[in-house]
Amino acid sequence: MSKKLIDLYKETVLIKSAGGVDQFANLLGEQMHKELIDNFRKIPDTWKYFARASTVSDFKPHHRIILSEAEPLLPRHEHEPVKDSRLTEARYSVNVVEYSRAFSVTREMIVNDDIDAIKQIPKRLGRAAARAVNEVLHALLNNGGSINSYDGVPFFHSSHNNTSTTSLTPDLAGANAIIAGITAIKEQRDLSGRHVLGLTPKYLVVPPALFSTAKILCESEYLVSGGVAVYNPAYGLLEPVEDIYITSNTAWYITCDPNDVWPMEVAFLDGYEEPKLLRQAAGAVDVIGGQESPYDFTFSELKYKVEYIFGVAFAEHKAIYRGNS
Repeated sequence: MSKKLIDLYKETVLIKSAGGVDQFANLLGEQMHKELIDNFRKIPDTWKYFARASTVSDFKPHHRIILSEAEPLLPRHEHEPVKDSRLTEARYSVNVVEYSRAFSVTREMIVNDDIDAIKQIPKRLGRAAARAVNEVLHALLNNGGSINSYDGVPFFHSSHNNTSTTSLTPDLAGANAIIAGITAIKEQRDLSGRHVLGLTPKYLVVPPALFSTAKILCESEYLVSGGVAVYNPAYGLLEPVEDIYITSNTAWYITCDPNDVWPMEVAFLDGYEEPKLLRQAAGAVDVIGGQESPYDFTFSELKYKVEYIFGVAFAEHKAIYRGNS
Protein backbone atom coordinates (compact mmCIF):
# COMPACT_ATOMS: atom_id res chain seq x y z
CA MET A 1 0.00 0.00 0.00
CA SER A 2 2.65 2.50 -1.12
CA LYS A 3 0.18 4.96 -2.63
CA LYS A 4 -1.68 7.42 -0.41
CA LEU A 5 -5.19 6.30 0.41
CA ILE A 6 -6.79 9.53 -0.71
CA ASP A 7 -4.96 9.32 -4.06
CA LEU A 8 -6.15 5.76 -4.52
CA TYR A 9 -9.65 6.94 -3.66
CA LYS A 10 -9.51 9.74 -6.21
CA GLU A 11 -8.26 7.41 -8.94
CA THR A 12 -10.98 4.84 -8.43
CA VAL A 13 -13.94 6.98 -7.34
CA LEU A 14 -13.64 10.55 -8.63
CA ILE A 15 -12.19 9.94 -12.07
CA LYS A 16 -14.84 9.46 -14.71
CA SER A 17 -15.16 5.87 -15.98
CA ALA A 18 -13.33 4.53 -12.90
CA GLY A 19 -14.90 1.76 -10.87
CA GLY A 20 -16.39 3.84 -8.08
CA VAL A 21 -16.66 3.08 -4.40
CA ASP A 22 -16.96 -0.66 -4.94
CA GLN A 23 -13.69 -0.82 -6.84
CA PHE A 24 -11.93 1.28 -4.20
CA ALA A 25 -13.29 -0.94 -1.42
CA ASN A 26 -12.17 -4.06 -3.29
CA LEU A 27 -8.67 -2.71 -3.96
CA LEU A 28 -8.33 -1.77 -0.33
CA GLY A 29 -9.70 -5.19 0.63
CA GLU A 30 -7.13 -6.99 -1.52
CA GLN A 31 -4.31 -5.24 0.33
CA MET A 32 -5.88 -6.01 3.69
CA HIS A 33 -6.47 -9.64 2.72
CA LYS A 34 -2.77 -10.01 1.98
CA GLU A 35 -1.92 -8.65 5.44
CA LEU A 36 -4.53 -10.97 6.95
CA ILE A 37 -3.17 -14.14 5.34
CA ASP A 38 0.52 -13.23 5.77
CA ASN A 39 0.02 -12.84 9.50
CA PHE A 40 -2.29 -15.84 9.74
CA ARG A 41 0.52 -18.00 8.37
CA LYS A 42 3.05 -16.69 10.87
CA ILE A 43 1.27 -18.29 13.84
CA PRO A 44 2.34 -21.89 14.64
CA ASP A 45 -0.35 -24.36 13.55
CA THR A 46 0.43 -26.93 16.24
CA TRP A 47 -3.12 -28.31 16.03
CA LYS A 48 -1.82 -30.38 13.10
CA TYR A 49 0.10 -32.60 15.55
CA PHE A 50 -3.22 -33.67 17.08
CA ALA A 51 -5.73 -33.60 14.26
CA ARG A 52 -6.28 -34.29 10.60
CA ALA A 53 -7.91 -31.64 8.40
CA SER A 54 -11.12 -32.56 6.60
CA THR A 55 -13.75 -30.92 4.42
CA VAL A 56 -17.50 -30.57 4.96
CA SER A 57 -20.03 -28.93 2.69
CA ASP A 58 -22.47 -27.50 5.26
CA PHE A 59 -23.06 -26.75 8.94
CA LYS A 60 -24.83 -30.02 9.76
CA PRO A 61 -23.17 -32.71 11.91
CA HIS A 62 -21.15 -35.08 9.77
CA HIS A 63 -20.79 -38.62 11.04
CA ARG A 64 -17.51 -40.50 10.83
CA ILE A 65 -17.25 -44.26 11.07
CA ILE A 66 -14.43 -46.10 12.83
CA LEU A 67 -14.17 -49.74 11.82
CA SER A 68 -12.54 -52.68 13.52
CA GLU A 69 -9.81 -54.62 11.78
CA ALA A 70 -10.93 -57.33 9.38
CA GLU A 71 -11.15 -60.86 10.71
CA PRO A 72 -8.28 -63.20 9.81
CA LEU A 73 -8.30 -64.76 6.38
CA LEU A 74 -9.31 -68.40 6.54
CA PRO A 75 -8.06 -71.39 4.57
CA ARG A 76 -10.62 -72.61 2.08
CA HIS A 77 -10.79 -76.04 0.52
CA GLU A 78 -12.28 -76.90 -2.81
CA HIS A 79 -16.07 -76.53 -3.03
CA GLU A 80 -16.27 -74.83 0.40
CA PRO A 81 -18.13 -71.49 0.58
CA VAL A 82 -16.17 -68.34 1.39
CA LYS A 83 -17.07 -67.05 4.83
CA ASP A 84 -18.10 -63.41 5.24
CA SER A 85 -16.04 -61.03 7.32
CA ARG A 86 -17.92 -59.01 9.90
CA LEU A 87 -16.63 -55.63 11.05
CA THR A 88 -17.44 -53.80 14.26
CA GLU A 89 -18.05 -50.08 13.92
CA ALA A 90 -18.29 -46.94 16.06
CA ARG A 91 -19.17 -43.36 15.18
CA TYR A 92 -18.29 -39.80 16.08
CA SER A 93 -19.48 -36.56 14.49
CA VAL A 94 -18.05 -33.17 13.62
CA ASN A 95 -19.72 -29.93 12.58
CA VAL A 96 -18.40 -26.50 11.69
CA VAL A 97 -19.13 -23.13 13.30
CA GLU A 98 -18.50 -19.61 12.05
CA TYR A 99 -15.90 -17.60 13.97
CA SER A 100 -15.83 -13.97 12.84
CA ARG A 101 -15.19 -10.32 13.61
CA ALA A 102 -16.20 -7.14 11.76
CA PHE A 103 -14.24 -3.93 11.34
CA SER A 104 -14.62 -0.64 9.49
CA VAL A 105 -12.43 1.67 7.44
CA THR A 106 -13.80 5.19 7.96
CA ARG A 107 -13.53 8.16 5.65
CA GLU A 108 -11.52 9.89 8.39
CA MET A 109 -8.91 7.13 8.11
CA ILE A 110 -8.83 7.60 4.34
CA VAL A 111 -8.53 11.40 4.46
CA ASN A 112 -5.88 11.16 7.20
CA ASP A 113 -4.02 8.54 5.15
CA ASP A 114 -3.92 6.33 8.25
CA ILE A 115 -2.32 3.39 6.45
CA ASP A 116 -0.73 1.99 9.59
CA ALA A 117 -4.07 1.69 11.39
CA ILE A 118 -5.67 0.04 8.37
CA LYS A 119 -2.82 -2.47 8.13
CA GLN A 120 -2.86 -3.29 11.83
CA ILE A 121 -6.49 -4.40 11.84
CA PRO A 122 -6.15 -7.30 9.36
CA LYS A 123 -2.76 -8.20 10.86
CA ARG A 124 -4.29 -8.70 14.27
CA LEU A 125 -7.36 -10.44 12.95
CA GLY A 126 -5.15 -12.79 10.92
CA ARG A 127 -3.30 -13.79 14.05
CA ALA A 128 -6.60 -14.09 15.92
CA ALA A 129 -7.94 -16.47 13.27
CA ALA A 130 -4.84 -18.66 13.51
CA ARG A 131 -5.11 -18.75 17.29
CA ALA A 132 -8.80 -19.62 17.08
CA VAL A 133 -8.43 -23.13 15.69
CA ASN A 134 -5.58 -23.89 18.11
CA GLU A 135 -7.47 -22.52 21.10
CA VAL A 136 -10.72 -24.32 20.27
CA LEU A 137 -8.84 -27.60 19.81
CA HIS A 138 -6.96 -27.22 23.09
CA ALA A 139 -10.09 -26.26 24.99
CA LEU A 140 -11.56 -29.58 23.89
CA LEU A 141 -8.30 -31.40 24.67
CA ASN A 142 -8.20 -29.91 28.17
CA ASN A 143 -11.66 -31.31 28.85
CA GLY A 144 -10.86 -34.75 27.49
CA GLY A 145 -11.28 -36.23 30.95
CA SER A 146 -14.98 -35.33 30.99
CA ILE A 147 -16.04 -35.36 27.31
CA ASN A 148 -16.88 -38.82 26.02
CA SER A 149 -15.20 -40.59 23.15
CA TYR A 150 -17.18 -42.63 20.61
CA ASP A 151 -17.54 -45.51 23.10
CA GLY A 152 -19.33 -43.45 25.74
CA VAL A 153 -16.27 -43.30 28.02
CA PRO A 154 -14.32 -40.06 28.61
CA PHE A 155 -11.72 -39.55 25.89
CA PHE A 156 -8.85 -39.66 28.39
CA HIS A 157 -9.61 -42.52 30.77
CA SER A 158 -7.75 -45.29 32.54
CA SER A 159 -9.85 -47.89 30.72
CA HIS A 160 -8.53 -46.47 27.44
CA ASN A 161 -4.97 -46.81 28.74
CA ASN A 162 -4.14 -43.36 27.34
CA THR A 163 -3.49 -41.24 30.42
CA SER A 164 -1.15 -41.13 33.39
CA THR A 165 -0.08 -38.82 36.22
CA THR A 166 3.64 -39.24 35.54
CA SER A 167 5.72 -36.08 35.20
CA LEU A 168 8.16 -35.51 32.38
CA THR A 169 11.65 -35.01 33.79
CA PRO A 170 15.04 -34.88 32.00
CA ASP A 171 16.28 -38.14 33.49
CA LEU A 172 15.77 -41.88 33.37
CA ALA A 173 12.36 -41.55 35.05
CA GLY A 174 11.24 -39.20 32.27
CA ALA A 175 12.56 -41.57 29.60
CA ASN A 176 10.68 -44.46 31.20
CA ALA A 177 7.51 -42.33 31.24
CA ILE A 178 7.86 -41.88 27.49
CA ILE A 179 8.46 -45.59 26.99
CA ALA A 180 5.30 -46.34 28.98
CA GLY A 181 3.29 -43.99 26.76
CA ILE A 182 4.72 -45.40 23.55
CA THR A 183 4.03 -48.94 24.73
CA ALA A 184 0.46 -48.06 25.66
CA ILE A 185 -0.23 -46.76 22.15
CA LYS A 186 1.46 -49.71 20.47
CA GLU A 187 -0.62 -52.18 22.49
CA GLN A 188 -3.97 -50.60 21.60
CA ARG A 189 -6.45 -53.00 20.03
CA ASP A 190 -9.26 -52.55 17.54
CA LEU A 191 -12.95 -52.30 18.41
CA SER A 192 -13.34 -56.07 18.54
CA GLY A 193 -10.51 -56.29 21.07
CA ARG A 194 -8.95 -59.15 19.11
CA HIS A 195 -6.37 -57.38 16.97
CA VAL A 196 -3.47 -55.11 17.85
CA LEU A 197 -3.74 -51.98 15.68
CA GLY A 198 -0.02 -51.59 15.18
CA LEU A 199 -0.03 -47.82 15.75
CA THR A 200 3.26 -45.92 15.56
CA PRO A 201 3.72 -42.97 17.96
CA LYS A 202 5.55 -40.07 16.31
CA TYR A 203 5.41 -36.83 18.31
CA LEU A 204 6.08 -35.73 21.88
CA VAL A 205 4.06 -32.51 22.19
CA VAL A 206 4.83 -30.31 25.20
CA PRO A 207 4.34 -26.74 26.47
CA PRO A 208 7.27 -24.29 26.23
CA ALA A 209 8.20 -25.00 29.86
CA LEU A 210 8.94 -28.65 28.98
CA PHE A 211 10.46 -28.23 25.55
CA SER A 212 14.10 -28.36 26.70
CA THR A 213 13.26 -31.49 28.70
CA ALA A 214 11.56 -33.03 25.66
CA LYS A 215 14.60 -32.33 23.47
CA ILE A 216 16.92 -33.96 26.02
CA LEU A 217 14.73 -37.05 26.26
CA CYS A 218 14.25 -37.40 22.50
CA GLU A 219 17.64 -36.32 21.20
CA SER A 220 20.24 -37.23 23.87
CA GLU A 221 21.71 -40.70 23.59
CA TYR A 222 22.76 -40.68 27.25
CA LEU A 223 21.22 -39.30 30.43
CA VAL A 224 22.76 -38.58 33.82
CA SER A 225 21.52 -40.81 36.63
CA GLY A 226 23.20 -40.72 40.04
CA GLY A 227 26.12 -38.84 38.53
CA VAL A 228 26.66 -41.56 35.96
CA ALA A 229 25.88 -41.45 32.22
CA VAL A 230 23.33 -44.12 31.32
CA TYR A 231 21.78 -45.02 27.97
CA ASN A 232 18.56 -43.19 27.19
CA PRO A 233 15.91 -45.77 26.18
CA ALA A 234 13.73 -43.01 24.66
CA TYR A 235 16.50 -41.72 22.39
CA GLY A 236 15.33 -41.13 18.83
CA LEU A 237 11.87 -42.60 19.35
CA LEU A 238 9.81 -39.42 19.07
CA GLU A 239 10.01 -35.96 17.53
CA PRO A 240 9.76 -33.17 20.17
CA VAL A 241 7.21 -30.44 19.40
CA GLU A 242 6.71 -27.18 21.29
CA ASP A 243 3.07 -26.19 21.57
CA ILE A 244 2.41 -22.69 22.94
CA TYR A 245 -1.30 -23.43 23.32
CA ILE A 246 -0.93 -26.10 26.01
CA THR A 247 -2.04 -24.19 29.07
CA SER A 248 -0.54 -26.53 31.68
CA ASN A 249 3.21 -26.28 32.23
CA THR A 250 3.36 -29.97 33.16
CA ALA A 251 1.06 -31.71 30.66
CA TRP A 252 2.60 -33.67 27.81
CA TYR A 253 1.22 -35.73 24.94
CA ILE A 254 2.40 -38.51 22.68
CA THR A 255 0.57 -38.64 19.36
CA CYS A 256 0.61 -40.68 16.19
CA ASP A 257 0.93 -39.00 12.82
CA PRO A 258 -2.57 -37.56 12.19
CA ASN A 259 -2.15 -38.34 8.51
CA ASP A 260 -2.23 -42.03 9.46
CA VAL A 261 -4.55 -42.14 12.47
CA TRP A 262 -5.94 -39.02 14.09
CA PRO A 263 -6.83 -38.41 17.74
CA MET A 264 -8.89 -35.37 16.69
CA GLU A 265 -10.40 -33.89 13.55
CA VAL A 266 -10.61 -30.29 12.36
CA ALA A 267 -13.21 -29.84 9.65
CA PHE A 268 -13.31 -26.80 7.35
CA LEU A 269 -16.29 -25.60 5.36
CA ASP A 270 -15.67 -26.35 1.66
CA GLY A 271 -12.02 -27.06 2.46
CA TYR A 272 -11.04 -23.44 3.18
CA GLU A 273 -8.26 -23.82 5.76
CA GLU A 274 -7.57 -20.09 5.89
CA PRO A 275 -9.84 -17.20 6.90
CA LYS A 276 -11.79 -15.13 4.40
CA LEU A 277 -12.19 -11.37 4.18
CA LEU A 278 -15.68 -10.27 3.16
CA ARG A 279 -16.96 -6.79 2.35
CA GLN A 280 -20.37 -5.32 2.96
CA ALA A 281 -21.73 -3.07 0.21
CA ALA A 282 -21.10 0.58 1.06
CA GLY A 283 -24.18 2.44 2.28
CA ALA A 284 -24.89 5.62 0.29
CA VAL A 285 -24.62 9.01 2.04
CA ASP A 286 -25.99 11.97 0.08
CA VAL A 287 -25.45 15.64 0.91
CA ILE A 288 -28.86 17.28 1.49
CA GLY A 289 -27.69 20.67 2.69
CA GLY A 290 -24.47 22.53 3.41
CA GLN A 291 -21.16 22.44 1.59
CA GLU A 292 -20.33 19.23 -0.23
CA SER A 293 -17.18 17.28 0.57
CA PRO A 294 -14.24 18.15 -1.73
CA TYR A 295 -13.65 14.41 -2.03
CA ASP A 296 -17.26 13.65 -3.00
CA PHE A 297 -17.58 10.95 -0.33
CA THR A 298 -20.74 8.91 -0.72
CA PHE A 299 -20.11 6.76 2.35
CA SER A 300 -19.09 7.23 5.98
CA GLU A 301 -17.37 3.87 6.40
CA LEU A 302 -16.51 0.68 4.57
CA LYS A 303 -17.37 -2.48 6.50
CA TYR A 304 -15.44 -5.74 6.34
CA LYS A 305 -15.70 -9.08 8.09
CA VAL A 306 -13.04 -11.68 8.79
CA GLU A 307 -14.64 -15.13 8.75
CA TYR A 308 -13.17 -18.49 9.65
CA ILE A 309 -15.45 -21.54 9.56
CA PHE A 310 -14.27 -24.76 11.16
CA GLY A 311 -15.16 -27.37 13.74
CA VAL A 312 -13.18 -29.63 16.07
CA ALA A 313 -14.05 -33.10 17.38
CA PHE A 314 -12.44 -35.99 19.21
CA ALA A 315 -11.76 -38.96 16.95
CA GLU A 316 -9.54 -41.94 17.93
CA HIS A 317 -8.55 -42.00 21.62
CA LYS A 318 -6.14 -44.86 20.92
CA ALA A 319 -3.82 -42.59 18.90
CA ILE A 320 -2.84 -40.34 21.80
CA TYR A 321 -1.39 -40.60 25.31
CA ARG A 322 -1.50 -37.83 27.92
CA GLY A 323 0.98 -37.52 30.75
CA ASN A 324 0.79 -35.70 34.09
CA SER A 325 -2.96 -35.37 33.85
